[in-house]
Amino acid sequence: MMSWPFIVLTTLALFLWTWAFVDLQKTNFKNSATRLLWGLGLFVFPIIGPLLYFQLKNKFILIKKRKFIKHQNTDNQ
Repeated sequence: MMSWPFIVLTTLALFLWTWAFVDLQKTNFKNSATRLLWGLGLFVFPIIGPLLYFQLKNKFILIKKRKFIKHQNTDNQ
């Protein structure tokens, strides 16, 4: 019979692994080879892969500059 810590840790690992694959599909990487390598890394290393992915992914994604539009109040009260 399995102990409850094993079940909890296995559930947590599966959750992180699934979340990493979903996030991998939604993220805009600098090139497609990077996405392929991260997917391969997640598949080969299912425990440490998601942890490394979430820690290091910001170095490999495209970050768009935000444009701020100055709001002008047109209500003259």
